[in-house]
Amino acid sequence: MKRKAICFFAAGFAGLFSAMGYAGGWVIVTFRDVPEYAVAGKPLQLTFIVRRIDGSPMDALMPNVAAESGTKLIKASAVPTRRPGEYAGSLILPRPGKWTIRANAFIDSTRWESSQIPDLTVIAPGSPVPPPLSPAILGKRLFNAKGCVGCHNLIRSRKLNIEQELSDDPGADLFGKRFPEEYLKMLLANPRTTLGLASKPETGDMPNLELTQSEIESLSTFINSERLR
Repeated sequence: MKRKAICFFAAGFAGLFSAMGYAGGWVIVTFRDVPEYAVAGKPLQLTFIVRRIDGSPMDALMPNVAAESGTKLIKASAVPTRRPGEYAGSLILPRPGKWTIRANAFIDSTRWESSQIPDLTVIAPGSPVPPPLSPAILGKRLFNAKGCVGCHNLIRSRKLNIEQELSDDPGADLFGKRFPEEYLKMLLANPRTTLGLASKPETGDMPNLELTQSEIESLSTFINSERLR
């Protein structure tokens, strides 16, 4: 399935401008908490939020959560929480190894959007807890799980034809870019205020994902790291 770009991170060096003037009704799916590991056979609770690009929540959906490892695929329904646009589901991962976790939001009969937690380490019960992930690696995981990767390009890809896809959206292309750390953290914490768009609620731009301070630190480290070029 060809995913449409969902831009929620503005990135121009002089002001880090908003990149989604043409976003329309696009949707982002954001995991609320991103685990560093899970235990096989133990329920893994997953909560995520579905928003339009203007930040408004999407209710009355029928989403699910899924996990994949090799040829093994498991799914479970997600149900609404008391918070608008938020859903929760639980998975039991049957075996240790590396798993990809997804939250899938079905917008209508022909369209769905998702976010994923890639390469989640699942350990056997009673095994030692894995060492903490480095900020850069955790930031890379968050970049996927929070939905950033749905719009923002980090690596040139002729196969995906990203350069053409983003030709009208220069703020979405983060390839080879680095940003002042203080400003980047401000932007991740409160995009609209930092970009001076707080008085323009109709603007389709990067929404506030309510990131924690530790998530902001990790994302900032990853975005400014020496990524593969």
